Amino acid sequence: MKVFTLEAIEVAEEQIPQGSFIDIPVDILPDLVGKVAYIMNGKLRVPRHIKSLETLIAELTSEDLELQKQMLLQYCQPFAPNHIHNKWNEWEKMASAMQSNEGLSREEAELEAAKKMNLIAFLEDRHMC
Repeated sequence: MKVFTLEAIEVAEEQIPQGSFIDIPVDILPDLVGKVAYIMNGKLRVPRHIKSLETLIAELTSEDLELQKQMLLQYCQPFAPNHIHNKWNEWEKMASAMQSNEGLSREEAELEAAKKMNLIAFLEDRHMC
């Protein structure tokens, strides 16, 4: 199970830094309650405030884009149908800037901008916005 460390965690004789994404066996999750954020049974579990909820969701669901889309829509207002056009406008500007400033192809710039803005799960839907 992929989790996000909300504080440094001692494991064996090493320390996992706060802000790390790590994979753990589900059976040790009870030992880490309050120390990690995670998704279980389609529910986001975050015991306290974090800096960027949308980035946390995107990282925790990077291998399941459908779940990522569902979670972003549920927990992050900028992805709601009546707001996402603002993110697409920002994405377009970022992609254009990356293309001209960094010499990326249009396709590369669009993909990189989508990654930075947590829009990967929505790329197939962008023509509908």
